[in-house]
Amino acid sequence: MPNLYIIAGCNGAGKTTASYTILPEILDCKEFVNADNIAAGLSPFNPERVALEAGRIMLSRIHDLLNERADFAFETTLSTRSYVSLIKEAKGKVMKCHYVIDGSCSITWTSSRCWSLNTMNLEKPYY
Repeated sequence: MPNLYIIAGCNGAGKTTASYTILPEILDCKEFVNADNIAAGLSPFNPERVALEAGRIMLSRIHDLLNERADFAFETTLSTRSYVSLIKEAKGKVMKCHYVIDGSCSITWTSSRCWSLNTMNLEKPYY
């Protein structure tokens, strides 16, 4: 069964840095979709200018990977609820959905941002 990993954490917590080790070496996940990396690829000296375009490309790539039923991960601060529909789509395609929470985030951040993940019957989280 394919796996979707949601790498969640507050800004500056080290989600991307941790993902480079956790995903390929521990979880054997080779696909990591990251809007910041996409933006840096589009405009290395001014990635903020292409943030919206990078977000659209990220969502397109996520949908492609969902349709392929591939193992993949994406990172989020959980600041919007858009990830909820992605999780529902993945579960509809019979994928296991996991979330990885960056332990450096405050309890307040974790409880306020992760409550909806806890209601979606996901696999046990990694911390």
